[in-house]
Amino acid sequence: MTSPPDLLTRKRAAARAALWFEQLWPAVWPAIGLLGAYACAALLDLPARLPSWPRLLLLLAVVLAAAALLWRGLHQVRRPTPARVDRRLEAASGLRHRPLAALTDRPAHPSPDADAVWRVHLARVAAQVRGLRVGRPRPGLAARDGRALRGALLVGLAASLAIAGPETGSRLLRAAWPGLPSGPAAPGTLVQAW
Repeated sequence: MTSPPDLLTRKRAAARAALWFEQLWPAVWPAIGLLGAYACAALLDLPARLPSWPRLLLLLAVVLAAAALLWRGLHQVRRPTPARVDRRLEAASGLRHRPLAALTDRPAHPSPDADAVWRVHLARVAAQVRGLRVGRPRPGLAARDGRALRGALLVGLAASLAIAGPETGSRLLRAAWPGLPSGPAAPGTLVQAW
């Protein structure tokens, strides 16, 4: 069986990962959404209809806008503090009175009687550690995306993939490298009649 300190270390690591995810997913979503929209357009072969320079400018604008959105989002991400990790564990587990803080506390006025009471208190806290839960990560995208554009993007990507069919790779390649030639022209049919 896992000892309480090892279990607490694992639970804290899982809570820290959940807190990171809750910050990172909303931070990168706008850039992913923009790149996904461009991928839909590329799968429909819309950028290929533009002349070379406008196509290159469109690609450059999409890449720069995605980088700016990514920078803005990641700039707001903060490292989860140990206190915040513990608060998440306590809240997800339904614990009150911050029992995890007691693990690092010490009695203000040590005495044999106070030490005995303190050891009993720590034993109760250690028993609560076994029941700690991390909880499901909740990035809160639904509150930020009231029009459900995430779902629309997924449907659009699925439909665009279906439309592109076997040309998916070549269409994406043409959209990613606008200067590439579209390939040699197919030889025309030559009919010789005598």
